Order: sequence, then C-alpha cells, then structure tokens
Amino acid sequence: MCAIFTKRSRVTSEAFWRAGVNHCPEGAAFAGDQRNKGSPSSGALFPKEEHSFKLREIQSKTVQEIEQLTLQLTKSHKVELQKVHQQADELRSAALSDRAQTHKQSLESLHNCIQMKDEEIKRLKEALEQHEEKMRRQAEDLKRETQEKIRRAVKREERKWEEQRDEALKEQRGTLEQQIEEAVRRGRIEVEKERRNALVLQSKVTELRKHLILE
Repeated sequence: MCAIFTKRSRVTSEAFWRAGVNHCPEGAAFAGDQRNKGSPSSGALFPKEEHSFKLREIQSKTVQEIEQLTLQLTKSHKVELQKVHQQADELRSAALSDRAQTHKQSLESLHNCIQMKDEEIKRLKEALEQHEEKMRRQAEDLKRETQEKIRRAVKREERKWEEQRDEALKEQRGTLEQQIEEAVRRGRIEVEKERRNALVLQSKVTELRKHLILE
C-alpha cells in the first residue's frame, strides 16, 4: 500500500511540476530557453538561475507538501483500513457470538424437546403400566366371577340332581312300599286261605278219626 502511494506521489509530483512550469510564463520561458539553447550566455545567467532556484525551491516545497499530504493520507488510509479491519473483526466476532448464541439456543431447545419427549415417554409408560395393572385386576375379577358362577351353577345342578334323585327314590320307595304292601296283603290272603284249608283238612281228619273209632 505504501509503494502504491509513493508511486502515486511521484507521478503527482511530476505532474504538478509540469503543470507549474506550463502555468508559469517565466518557467515556460526558462524551459523553452533550456530546450532551444544549449548553454546560457554569461550576461543573462543570474536572473534565470535565481528564477530557476526559486522554481526548484517552490517545486521542492510542493513535493514535500505533496509527500507530507500523501504520508498523511497513507496514515489516514492505514487508520481507516485498521478501523475497517477492526470493524470487520468486531462484526465477525459478533456474528460468531450470535451464531454461537443461536447454536446454544438451538441446543437448549433441542435439549428441552428431548427432555419433554422423555417425560412424555415416562408418562406413557406409567399410563401403560397402570392400564396393564387395571386389565390384570379385571381379568382376575372376571376369573373369580366366572369361577364363582361355575361353582354356583355346579352346586345348583348338584342340588337339582339331588332333588331329582330324592324324588326318584321317593317314587321308587312308594312303588316298593306299595308292592310290599300288596305282597304282604296277598301273603296274608294266602296264609288265611292256607289256614282255612288247614282247618278244613283238620276238620276232615278229625271226622275221619271219629269214623275210624266208631267202626
């Protein structure tokens, strides 16, 4: 950058010098005399040399001022460039800080989302366990109710079967009692008949004995 400004200062100095010579009549005359003549005459040398000296002095001061101005501009440019670099660094740092903050917020948001999902999964697991426990209890209650219903049904069937058995036994006992009574009645009739027959026979035997004795 300094080389660029130095080169520019040289070009500017030369241009300024040329411009000064062209705009100054005496300088132009001096330059024309120097171009048209070889070496000046001894009679006209002092005024021209004095004028040339003043011109060189003005040119030197102008070059110094231009170089000083160029140096100031270079320093100002360096300062501005440093400010630009500093601002760029600050902007870069701010951008990185904002990006880091955004990344941090994104990570925090993701962490919160994961935590919420974990809590939701935990709640769902607890709800599932409660539902399974409820279903297990309902199954046990249904099993007990079914077993109780079966037990009652079996007991009811047993009682019904016992009642039917008792009724059948009662009917059979009644029939047997009737048959026994009938058999006893017939037996009594037969016994009575046999007793009567025996009495008749005994009476006949007695009469036969009487006849035998009488004879």
